[in-house]
Amino acid sequence: LLGQPLVTLGDPAALLLQMHVPERDGAAARVGATVSVTLTEQAGPRHTARVTRVAPTVDTLTRTIEVLAALTSPGVRPRAESFAQAELRATDGSEALVVPQGAVQALE
Repeated sequence: LLGQPLVTLGDPAALLLQMHVPERDGAAARVGATVSVTLTEQAGPRHTARVTRVAPTVDTLTRTIEVLAALTSPGVRPRAESFAQAELRATDGSEALVVPQGAVQALE
């Protein structure tokens, strides 16, 4: 199509993990925070990533904050656009539970 890109180039050695953290857990999302990552396409050990960017705003539709993290484990080569499970560590060393808002049910 006219005006559309023919090819998108990317460096697999510099891929970032893109996460959407619920607003209420945003305090754990700080630049430099550790993220434990399990790649869906690679059964095996967990990998480590470091938060490199935290969006300054909250998405008004999803009430989440976009967080980017760079994989720091050597030799890890995930495919672009693949899925992963990530566990963001709170800055005080404790863990913060992160689940999609749609997975939570309020019982009355």
